[in-house]
Amino acid sequence: MEKLLLKVDGEFILGDPLNGLEALAYSRMRKRDINNDFGRQERQRHVLTAIIKELKSPKSILKTDTYAKEFSKNIHTNIGIRDALSL
Repeated sequence: MEKLLLKVDGEFILGDPLNGLEALAYSRMRKRDINNDFGRQERQRHVLTAIIKELKSPKSILKTDTYAKEFSKNIHTNIGIRDALSL
């Protein structure tokens, strides 16, 4: 995973890739951000963009089963597989 671009005191810096808990904490933190909720929204967009970029990479195709198992732990629906695939 490429280095994460972090905004600290209004300046962008390169940081090490974050694990899931670190990304969650980074995206939810707001009390230490001078932009409050606006800064939090920007970080959330940044983390989601990084996740989507990672999922689109060719190497993630090999991890599809792993991702599906993890995502399914947090998804509850009454839509069947056939119906979901037709969406």
